[in-house]
Amino acid sequence: MPVQQLTNIEKAAAILVSLGVEKAAQVLAHLTYDQVQLLASQMVHTGRITPETREQLCEELVEKYSHSLGEEAVGGLAFVQRILSETFGSDRASLVMEQLMPNKSGKPFMSLRSADPPKIMDVLAGENPAIIAIVMYYLPRDKAASILAGLADNIRDEVVLRLINMDTPVPQMVSRLDELLTRKLTEIQSGDEETREKDIGKVSGARTLVEILGQAHPSVEKRTYEFLQTKDPELAEEVRKSMFVFEDINKLLPKDVQQVVRELTNQEIAISLKTASEDLKKLIFANVSENTAKMIAEEISLMGPIRVSTVEETQQKFVATVRRLAEEGLINMHVSAGGDDELMV
Repeated sequence: MPVQQLTNIEKAAAILVSLGVEKAAQVLAHLTYDQVQLLASQMVHTGRITPETREQLCEELVEKYSHSLGEEAVGGLAFVQRILSETFGSDRASLVMEQLMPNKSGKPFMSLRSADPPKIMDVLAGENPAIIAIVMYYLPRDKAASILAGLADNIRDEVVLRLINMDTPVPQMVSRLDELLTRKLTEIQSGDEETREKDIGKVSGARTLVEILGQAHPSVEKRTYEFLQTKDPELAEEVRKSMFVFEDINKLLPKDVQQVVRELTNQEIAISLKTASEDLKKLIFANVSENTAKMIAEEISLMGPIRVSTVEETQQKFVATVRRLAEEGLINMHVSAGGDDELMV
């Protein structure tokens, strides 16, 4: 179709496609969420842009604004405000200008970070997986784990894929999304309760997912990992290497195992070992006193059938104890490969 017959939106989408991914992303970062959606929707239907079409689009732009090329050019906020008003109208221009101003609210999604998980779920209800993934990236990990557990399986799978492939989100887009979701939260609740904050650095989406799964129920962790295995085995293995699960206790040094088991009751150890491998059982028994080992073994033999969910929850407490002691610097949760020979005593 000739360039003259294209609508302004079609022309804009064609120019963005011509710019390439990196430069187009830089342009979209300065637009409102609604405008990004509009252009993205059009770009989906934009086919190949020939060199001739690209040249015509550029010539039209030059011709349209060539009258001002000989004048002295002065930028600044006032200039941007005027050009945006002419392009999108005063209301939408104001929304774009809000994104260009410095963020005065501190960390992203402060209102959601201080809200209870059920309230956050209410806010995210109906949002697409991409939005949910961005929010989870910035939430405290325990809250993000609750959100992940509360999602329907198909939505959770999409969120996991988007989260694990996510780079640090574009600040302007995060700022606009924060504003929209805060407004939505305000309509749901009258006030926010304070919560302990956790600084967010430039961590990968994969690392974020691992930290969230570390706080999630074992069934959610297992379900997510199984999904990744079917979707992308290599990516699943990469995530698996960063995770610490119950059987990974085999990787701890004996002195660290001794430190961990001192934090647990014999009954908790017995329940945790109910489905454990023989190697792990041997490691635990080798790092408690002889009498304690006998009592744990007797607990296991006498407890009879026990719900899998109970075993998983107790194993999760075991793993949580390992993580806590590692965070306190009392044990080393990730030993070197060369230390494997020291693990068997």
